[in-house]
Amino acid sequence: MLLYLRDLFVCFAACFFYGKIMAVTVRARIPASLTGAVSYLLYRIIYLETGHELTGYLAAALLVSVLSELLARRMKLPATVFVMPAIIPLVPGVGLYRSMLCLVQNDFDGFFSAGVRTLFISGIVAVAIAIVNAAARHFPHRHHEEKSGPPSLT
Repeated sequence: MLLYLRDLFVCFAACFFYGKIMAVTVRARIPASLTGAVSYLLYRIIYLETGHELTGYLAAALLVSVLSELLARRMKLPATVFVMPAIIPLVPGVGLYRSMLCLVQNDFDGFFSAGVRTLFISGIVAVAIAIVNAAARHFPHRHHEEKSGPPSLT
């Protein structure tokens, strides 16, 4: 349990300070950081309980995307403002590092193994964000419905 709390804190801090570097307002940075921390926690729980790493990444990326779209509509900001900081804990940086390390050491089997795994993770995260973004475009925003009013009878 203590490890989960540590992960939450570290992920929140990583998202928060990355958002600061990207000039995201504090008003948006705090919910984006919470989204990132909770999504990483979801990934860890799924991975540790089932052993399926890619399923964990998919579920966590879907959570980031859905929460970002909801926050964007509630706070009247672009979803990208929330997605960019929140997705940071799911970026496979260690996989990229291991791939390059194996390449420099002429370990081509390790390079291809780590590289393919990293590409799968990156692809899953990107596809999850794209699917939710595309689906969100089909749901009307509440303020559009209010402006249109009831249909006229004339």
